[in-house]
Amino acid sequence: MALYDVTAAIDYALSTTGNTEVYYVGFSMGTTIFFALMSEKPQYAAKIKAAALMGPVAYVENIKGPLRLLADYSNDLDTLFGLMGQYEFLPSGPEMDYLAQNFCGVDDKLSPVCENILFLISGFDEVELNKEYVPIYLSHTPAGTSIHTVNHYGQLVLKGVFQMYDWGRIGNEKHYGQGEPPMYNLHVDTPPIALYWGQNDWLADPKDVARLSSELKNVVVNQRVEHDQWNHMDFVWGIHAKEYVYEYLINFLSKY
Repeated sequence: MALYDVTAAIDYALSTTGNTEVYYVGFSMGTTIFFALMSEKPQYAAKIKAAALMGPVAYVENIKGPLRLLADYSNDLDTLFGLMGQYEFLPSGPEMDYLAQNFCGVDDKLSPVCENILFLISGFDEVELNKEYVPIYLSHTPAGTSIHTVNHYGQLVLKGVFQMYDWGRIGNEKHYGQGEPPMYNLHVDTPPIALYWGQNDWLADPKDVARLSSELKNVVVNQRVEHDQWNHMDFVWGIHAKEYVYEYLINFLSKY
């Protein structure tokens, strides 16, 4: 995603508009992709005016919830799902849509269960959750991703580092020409970076964000969201995301 997808998106935007730079706004995995991009293709730093990163994820040693439990089995995920011919993790589908629409409405008895499914992923914050939209959220969350993506994060949880995908010794020799995956370099030159993070974020834990920010060279904003229960998904659908995050983010970008 860092080497091909986001570079293609940036280059397409620049060639279409005639501009020489773009703004980069990333959330969650979008921030991981940014850090990998800066490490592996540092020339793209010159194409980005500034980067606003919400719920930044590079180090994940302190994540909480079910994804932390999955990390213990990360080395077996590829093998197990490959044997079953399954390469997508938690894809969305009609079954989940049906359950969301018929059992997760505000007045449904199972509504609290539906809400807790979301909270178990990102951290608990009832104040910022628009309960009327829970059926819609669950129709799109989780939305499916590559088994390799989930496995990669699991590897990073267990190892406590920010490095490339571990294919095993033989696979690493094939992909990287060495037995261990190379580390991503967080010390490279980057455009100005703003980090926005929540105290109750289970996926971008404050301790991991602090470690990340200490290694980046050009952090000009390192902002804790001023709501103690702010969780990971609040950046996307929090009722007051505009006031807590987006207005600050737009103000940051306007300076560049």
